[in-house]
Amino acid sequence: MVRTSTSMSLDLPTDAALPGLSIASPDRMLEALRGSPLLATAEERGAWQSCTMMEAVYQPGRACRIAYALGPHDESERRDLLYARWDPQSRPHESAVQLWADGTSFDVFRYPRDRRMRQIRSMHRDAWLRKASEQWFRRVWGDGHFSDDGWRCTPIKYVPESRLVCRLKGDWTGAGDDRWARAYVRISRRNDAESQYHSLRNICEALAGPESKVTAPYPLGCMPSRHLLAAEFVRGRSLKELALDRSSDEVVSICRRLATLHQFRPDVGRHGAESEPMQMDDMLSDLAAGLPDGTDACNDLTSWSARHPLPPKSTGLVHGDLHCGQIIVRADRVCVVDWDRATIGDGTQDILNLALELAEAPWLQTDSCHIGGKLASACVDAWRSAGGPWNVGAVRWWAVRSLVLRAWGLMRHLRPDWPSASRRLLEHAQRMWHDGLEFEKA
Repeated sequence: MVRTSTSMSLDLPTDAALPGLSIASPDRMLEALRGSPLLATAEERGAWQSCTMMEAVYQPGRACRIAYALGPHDESERRDLLYARWDPQSRPHESAVQLWADGTSFDVFRYPRDRRMRQIRSMHRDAWLRKASEQWFRRVWGDGHFSDDGWRCTPIKYVPESRLVCRLKGDWTGAGDDRWARAYVRISRRNDAESQYHSLRNICEALAGPESKVTAPYPLGCMPSRHLLAAEFVRGRSLKELALDRSSDEVVSICRRLATLHQFRPDVGRHGAESEPMQMDDMLSDLAAGLPDGTDACNDLTSWSARHPLPPKSTGLVHGDLHCGQIIVRADRVCVVDWDRATIGDGTQDILNLALELAEAPWLQTDSCHIGGKLASACVDAWRSAGGPWNVGAVRWWAVRSLVLRAWGLMRHLRPDWPSASRRLLEHAQRMWHDGLEFEKA
């Protein structure tokens, strides 16, 4: 197991029944990276003394991808970002370097060599994004421009050949005042930038009225030819930070405001099951493969995955992935971000996803008190008292779905101690499917 400089670790199974993973493990791939002259000179590799895990994705028997930030022990020094990826089909990209270990190959992408990261360099070299972003901000603020040296676009998340997220900011000079302009820029492999732009614009317009208690980031612009979407960069404190500060009253008050989301029905292009990216039985199969001792719970939950939640009496705006990190609070503004999975459907899923995150959060547990469970129950009560949807016939189904999604997500992203955490969530989902919601009984 590889320890990171932030004292976190990745726990990757090496079960021989999972093809290739005994080779595609964090330490073996890291050893191959450090020893390969195909990636860097001997001098450059000699500076790779410290390693930080930036991201990991694991799908049993299908894929493993890990991002390493390599550099000197001094964290202030520049670090090299490399992505190592294994899959049993060994489909190499032309921008990847192929390495071998014990007869099995995996691909390595070194930032910024592959074609999607070359877009970052072209942003600065050709100034196309700077010109486009000036047009976006003029539509918002009127005449103005970025100062000569006051514009930059910095990558904050990168998945090779798939997705790039950047923060754009610049010193904006307008009519009589100077201020900082900030934007959130996403470049995706999916050709949906224009549809996402229109969906987010419709959501913003719907939430702009006085009856709304919540806002969304306003879209600035899109460039369909480059699969690029730009939106307001929202600053503030997340709901998780408020919960960690034990600001329970404020968290509950925010849930009461979130209940108003379901009153709106903007055109987001999708309804109900259309927003589901992966079948639940596929997730249970992944979990059974990655957690041999969780097979019984996965098998028992197949009866749940074969069913569908009872339809609600009314439908409305659903975020689709509502969790504490998606809710940003600044002054009196409550802004919900990342609407990629927005749909029109049963809003019961939103409050259950949020409440069960609080109920299961290890960062809300103490030796003497189950803070998370009490806070989750209070948030549900606040949501319902404010008129938020609560589909009684589907509550148990949506609650189990939330736990299965969380268990699968922990495994897929190789979170520290994921096997025990995912196993516990599956067992909880199994009990909940048979006995109902525990935190509401507390």
